[in-house]
Amino acid sequence: MTEKRAITRQSLGDLTLPPTVRALSGAVFDPSAKRWAFHDGLHSISVNFERLRGCATDELIAATKFPLLWYAENTEATTVVSQFDLMRRLLESISDAQGKPVSVIDAPLLANFRASLTSDTEWRLGALSAFIKKWNSLGVPGVTNAAVRFLKSIRLKGNRKGAAVLTMDPLKGPLTDIERSATQAALNDAFAAKKIALDDYLLTWLCLLLGQRNIQFAMLKVCDVEEIVKADGNHEYVLRVPRVKQGGGEARREQFKARLITPSIGKLLIGYASSVRERFGLDEKFSIAPSQAPLFPQRKATKRIRPGFHHHTSPDEIGRQNQFGI
Repeated sequence: MTEKRAITRQSLGDLTLPPTVRALSGAVFDPSAKRWAFHDGLHSISVNFERLRGCATDELIAATKFPLLWYAENTEATTVVSQFDLMRRLLESISDAQGKPVSVIDAPLLANFRASLTSDTEWRLGALSAFIKKWNSLGVPGVTNAAVRFLKSIRLKGNRKGAAVLTMDPLKGPLTDIERSATQAALNDAFAAKKIALDDYLLTWLCLLLGQRNIQFAMLKVCDVEEIVKADGNHEYVLRVPRVKQGGGEARREQFKARLITPSIGKLLIGYASSVRERFGLDEKFSIAPSQAPLFPQRKATKRIRPGFHHHTSPDEIGRQNQFGI
């Protein structure tokens, strides 16, 4: 195949998708499906290739699956989703510019795409660079050698991390002291007026106190809440927060960090955790040990089982349950 030749069905003829693929987390899915859908720990994974229809040829869409399969088998599933979304944006931008579906990714197309980006969005091509290079290294048609040479010849800015915090962005940055005090007062008033449920109340307070990620709260179990009686008779309340991998947020309960909780919230949290443990112990429909019950159980049953996280609320739902948007 020459550098500028589009993919044909014949050029993909020797490349066949396996009947099933096992993701790095152990989840199994059908790679030939138009939409990959499975659970990876607490993440609900969805990669809908129909969203590429219209901005890429059928052959290029088929070719895209091969590097994504490599990522599914060797990286976290959330990385697969992010790479797919970035690729979709790239193909949509190129397709809009040339007025037809993309058939092959070549150097001039990447150069034009880079020119359309700003200093704040240039990271999108940088984040795709490794994916495009992997695509080409697998010997799958769709990315030319010239495209890879172009990516290797340029320097791309990375995504600015923490900019909202460092600049105290009024919309995306952290709460100011005044905003935090107002939020705490409104939260307490809403709970006193019975406008917010106990689990939402405690979840929001934990967000305020600890500032952890949604996935870390979703991973919590009732056994992570502890009440410690000290030698002087005073009580301390500790929450064992699971650590997650930076960036990807991999859901594995292997390492923890003990965080002290203020007594007023700690007492409520102990009572709440005990009630959840009792609920899971009395109801026979739950097939897990009461001590392994989720601290924040899901409100709606899901069709797919999440190994190790049965009945846990997903990170996205944790965010929606947090009514104050912390």
